[in-house]
Amino acid sequence: MNQPLDDRNLTVAEVFESLKLRQEMLVKYCEVESIELTLDTKVRDWQCYGDGMERTWLHNARLVNNWFDMDAPLAEWKVVLRPAKTRTLTDVCTFVARHAKVMCIPEPNFLGRPCRTAGAFLMIRKLMSDAGVETVNLRPSSPIWQYQSKGLPEIISKIIQINPELRRDAKIWRRNDWLHLLAGLVLFVASFVLLPLGVHLNLELFGIGLLCFASFIYVWHKSEEYASTICWVEIENVRTFRDLCHLLAEPDQFATR
Repeated sequence: MNQPLDDRNLTVAEVFESLKLRQEMLVKYCEVESIELTLDTKVRDWQCYGDGMERTWLHNARLVNNWFDMDAPLAEWKVVLRPAKTRTLTDVCTFVARHAKVMCIPEPNFLGRPCRTAGAFLMIRKLMSDAGVETVNLRPSSPIWQYQSKGLPEIISKIIQINPELRRDAKIWRRNDWLHLLAGLVLFVASFVLLPLGVHLNLELFGIGLLCFASFIYVWHKSEEYASTICWVEIENVRTFRDLCHLLAEPDQFATR
């Protein structure tokens, strides 16, 4: 499959159903307060997490960007999410629908009939190949476990958008970046000690303290970037790529509701 894959924008209805699924999973796994979401729900109420703390618009924007695998500018998000007491999920869903994309599964002819399952496999192989994963030996019967650490991590964000219900069954592990965190802690402590000393003793210590603090900021950002990398994917009851393709080829879960 050499031709580029097509994609399309999510609809407002698909975005809303996906956000409802997100809320459902938060209630189940994070024990947050359950609220019934509608398109008229205020952003203020949607952002409330049941622990008395309201998420900031910036944090929520990053979470939703990650959920929909998109990169909407934070400056534009600010307009959508604030003021939280007047903005609604209609504003959020409309904004996401303009930015979020979902891959279109091709339907090649198989025995004279279009076959969506075969198209799902071709799409998976194409996505993995584009991500630099070796796919020469990839077959529908290939076991999933062989690609849990190399292959699926590179494409899981895209295929989950095709069938968001996979989120219920997919277990995703991200990297633990202890080295960056330790280095950041050391740099922060060093800057915390050297900056006050530099003010009272000499400018050289103050300069070193500033350098340590700047290095701490850099290392902290690198740590966040590294820790966001998916390193392992496991999908419950999916043993082969044929199983995965059948799940992806099912009719759109949200469109049929």
